[in-house]
Amino acid sequence: MVYLQPRPSRIQLRRARRRRLLLSAMLLMIAALMAGQARSGDILPGPIPATVQKVVDGDTVHVRARIRLGQDVETMVRLAGIDTPEIRGRGGCPEERDLAAKVT
Repeated sequence: MVYLQPRPSRIQLRRARRRRLLLSAMLLMIAALMAGQARSGDILPGPIPATVQKVVDGDTVHVRARIRLGQDVETMVRLAGIDTPEIRGRGGCPEERDLAAKVT
């Protein structure tokens, strides 16, 4: 005895095709993200050319850097070994705040 299954409709075939395509795209995106993305704390071999987008304060800048072909990253960079007062900070004595206001 042979059991015949009903043939899937066009709508069912489209849905199945769409699911496979969506799953494939998701897997590709996950693989691309896991393949070589730098995590917080990872050190990229440098120097890496970057353009300063904004100066946050005396020792911190907001930069845009191209770390790979077609992959730009915007991040805050704090300069090591330099300690300056915060522009919008509360801390510091009045003389320090006056000096910071003159610099900016």
